[in-house]
Amino acid sequence: MTNIQIENERAHLHAWELLPWLVNGTLSSAERVHVEAHLSGCQSCRDELARQRSLHAEMTAREVEGPLPEAGLARLLQRVDEAGRQTPRAAAAPRGRETSRTHWAKIAYGLAAMLLLETGGLAVLSTQSEVGDHAAAYRTLSTPDALMSRATIRLVVDASMPAGRL
Repeated sequence: MTNIQIENERAHLHAWELLPWLVNGTLSSAERVHVEAHLSGCQSCRDELARQRSLHAEMTAREVEGPLPEAGLARLLQRVDEAGRQTPRAAAAPRGRETSRTHWAKIAYGLAAMLLLETGGLAVLSTQSEVGDHAAAYRTLSTPDALMSRATIRLVVDASMPAGRL
């Protein structure tokens, strides 16, 4: 590759990297002149510029879908104002003695379920720890071993002895 080809490739890559800033209008005037000069002779960069302009147009033209936050806030404030206008007695009327009993019953059932889960968990953990105590025995080299009572041959080899003689 010659120096001219390398410089042309660098100019192409530089112009390619600046295309998004050309599309959104934030390119400096000197860079804009450089990119537009490159675009006049490069079809692939012109095609990419067209794709990026199309994408930019789609992204900026698209309306926000869903409820507007201001409208939702206005509805919430209206509901708060309406709730504040109700009399305290009228607001508390639906919550009677039966509702209170149901509420406390749900709490009691929840506590009972938590107690059962805790008991089951403790039972599982206690059985695992009992099994683990018998299975894992720690032994040191100074501890006498039942296997060591058998006859043992120890071989000490001279470092200068060749393998054939051994």
